[in-house]
Amino acid sequence: MPLSRLVPTRPVVAVAVLVLGGACSSEPANPTLSSTTTALAGPSTATDPKINATVTFANEVYEFTAECYLPGDGNVDVAGSGFDQTGQPTELLIRRAPARPYVGIRAGGSLLEPALDAELIFTIEAGIVQAEAVEFVRDLDLNSGEGTPVGPATIAVTCTTYTDGSP
Repeated sequence: MPLSRLVPTRPVVAVAVLVLGGACSSEPANPTLSSTTTALAGPSTATDPKINATVTFANEVYEFTAECYLPGDGNVDVAGSGFDQTGQPTELLIRRAPARPYVGIRAGGSLLEPALDAELIFTIEAGIVQAEAVEFVRDLDLNSGEGTPVGPATIAVTCTTYTDGSP
């Protein structure tokens, strides 16, 4: 099942900050729109120039080639794919909507998501979408709110181009 179909309908405590134009950002007010697709051939390393997204846990780093999207509501969405440290495929989905932000990582047959009580704060500045100290769980059960704790992670995505629409 595609990760984009797994966006939960649960409330998440969130604060979103968007810095566009002005003295705090060197980005143009209207990001460049493009329609590029990147295919991955296999596991990559941190020196791979196509890697523009990382999710870093204490003992594990997931790297992705990601595409940034402008869904038309003033937000930025991100969809990416990559490989874990064992060469297994991984997927990333970020929805940076202020009312219901979401991040999900499919890796090793599991879905990693923020715990229901986790604060999910995304910022964007100078083309970098990021969140810090997000408490993740594995295989979250939305009915019970239970999941296997994974620990905190830092998320960083560098957006140099944007595709109009949603992933």
